[in-house]
Parts: sequence; structure tokens; C-alpha cells
Amino acid sequence: MEIIGAWIVFSLLAGHVAGRKGRSAGLWFLLSLLLSPLLGLIAILILPDAKPVASPQTREWVAPAVPASLPAPDHMRTIGALADLRDRGAITPDEYEAKKSDLLARV
Repeated sequence: MEIIGAWIVFSLLAGHVAGRKGRSAGLWFLLSLLLSPLLGLIAILILPDAKPVASPQTREWVAPAVPASLPAPDHMRTIGALADLRDRGAITPDEYEAKKSDLLARV
């Protein structure tokens, strides 16, 4: 019984370490649970950190550099690209409106 408990605890540990390294904690927990917690821990410790994925709460969006001397059609193209980012959820509507106002003020 203690072996099963230790197996589950170390599988949870592998999942936790995976989550801290930017990987799927649940997937690594299941993998470790099915195969071996030791193999799971070794594999996740060897793998490099995953690229961080920004959550909506921690996302910081940096506006692309737009030269002040762009003609109006380029401003419109940039506003269109910003609207696409807003529609895909990459930026908030407030960020979109702020950048759009900034671009229109330059025209």
C-alpha cells in the first residue's frame, strides 16, 4: 500500500516540476503514473524550460514600433492588423483603442 502511495506522490511531484517548467502538469503526471515516476522526473529535469505562454492576466503587449511619418494607408493597415490581434484575443479592446487613437492622432 505504501508503494502505491509513494508512486502517486512522486508522479504528482513530476507533474508539479513539469508545470513549473512551463509544460503540461497533468500530462506529465499521467505519463509518470503510467510509466514510472522516476522516469518522468528524469525526463522533465532533462528537458529545457518551455517557452512561457502568457495568460490573459499576466500578458504584457508591446505595440510594434510605428514610425511617425507613415502615410495614412500604412496607418490603416496597422489599425487593421491591430483589429485582427484584438479579434484573436492577443490584445484587449482597451489596448486596441489606445493604439488606434495614437495612430489616428499622427495622421
